[in-house]
Amino acid sequence: MLIVTGLPWSGVMGERINQLATSTKTGYPSYAFSFGEKPESTVKTKDVAKDVPWATENLPVPQSLHNQYIPLSLEDIVWVAEQQKITKPFTISLPQGEKGVYTLTTAHSIPGQEATLHIDQYTGMVLSEVRYSDYGLLAKGITLGIALHEGRLFGVANQFIGLVGCLGLIGIVVSSFIMWWKRKPEGKWAAPSKPKQAKVTKMIFFLIVIMGLCMPLVG
Repeated sequence: MLIVTGLPWSGVMGERINQLATSTKTGYPSYAFSFGEKPESTVKTKDVAKDVPWATENLPVPQSLHNQYIPLSLEDIVWVAEQQKITKPFTISLPQGEKGVYTLTTAHSIPGQEATLHIDQYTGMVLSEVRYSDYGLLAKGITLGIALHEGRLFGVANQFIGLVGCLGLIGIVVSSFIMWWKRKPEGKWAAPSKPKQAKVTKMIFFLIVIMGLCMPLVG
């Protein structure tokens, strides 16, 4: 379970899953830009902001309307967050350039409270807004999985399960060394002899092949 819920973060599989969610419209919604025309920007939210929810990492970033206004302060953006009822803790990423936007994100709270807002740096207008309730089916499932992986889905019990999994991995590492020590040739630092049961070896081989096909980096 820990491996499966961690796959969306991986460099290869994670990118493919995100592409699948975007292409099938089960990630962020197409109406995220209901406050204006959908930007032609090729800049993704994950490239300009920190602590971005998985579901909105590839959300295109709109642009502020550059004019004679003075850019808003962080205090002003905090006020906007309060008006939009964004639950703390949240992260505010600063605009990049004259046409950049403030990006307001919450990725480390309860899954149902996740939000990603792009705000015009001059007017405070919300240019795009995506919340957990707007996510597609795949994005919602992965978001819950990530929360489970991080131990914040159902409190202390979730963290205890994560601790058990961590201790289990440590146990596997330690026991593997003990198993090697007992099976290695006496007086030598070498590989143990081949197991007598070929059926077990074949089973492990096919398991590795299947995992390598599903997750290339495993192979």
